[in-house]
Amino acid sequence: MLEAGKLTTPIALMYRPPGNDGYGGTVPWSGPWTELFRTAADMRTIRGSETVVGQMLANVTMVEFWTRYRPEFTSQPINEKWQVKTTRDGRMWDIKLVDIDSRRRFVRITAQTALFT
Repeated sequence: MLEAGKLTTPIALMYRPPGNDGYGGTVPWSGPWTELFRTAADMRTIRGSETVVGQMLANVTMVEFWTRYRPEFTSQPINEKWQVKTTRDGRMWDIKLVDIDSRRRFVRITAQTALFT
């Protein structure tokens, strides 16, 4: 159960709008990262691991962000192409799953370290 006193991590939900292809057309998901809204969340680490990316060892951390439900969670198609930004330190997290409580009270966002932003 989510407690209001544990919502101590400020987050922003980010998406990429369509961008210009240079020839007058648009390319989906290619614009600059744009903030939809900010909210407070309870950030919980699930697990961590290491992987090789570009011949370098990279840390991959899975986390859950628990937050209160907002209408933006259903009015916008928040999916795996979106990111969560922790606004205190500026870290970006790739969204893997958005789970909305059946009573629309809480939202659980499962995310991992963004390796490429």
